[in-house]
Amino acid sequence: MNKAIGIVSCENFTDLVVITDAMLKAAKVELIKYEKMGDGRVSVVITGSIASVRASLDAAGDSQRSAKVISALIANPAEGLEMLLQGPNAVVKENRDIGIATDDDYRFVDY
Repeated sequence: MNKAIGIVSCENFTDLVVITDAMLKAAKVELIKYEKMGDGRVSVVITGSIASVRASLDAAGDSQRSAKVISALIANPAEGLEMLLQGPNAVVKENRDIGIATDDDYRFVDY
């Protein structure tokens, strides 16, 4: 089975719930991440076979035609891409043993 990652982004949480429901019902995919992106935008990341992710992304577009939906399919993702999707702290913790800067080395400020 060839693996794929699907990413869907939209402008509000309500649309995202409807879209995600349609995606999960359309094919055998796994929801791996949900994220708030700012300015009300939200996104989800799914994974599964290329055919399943493609079917789910098609269902996402069909479910909310009035919503501004941005989607992407990444077929056969490069090694390490899933770690990028987990966020910056996943990368930092992974590299802690080789002397790369950690969260303790920086002061984060929410704006």
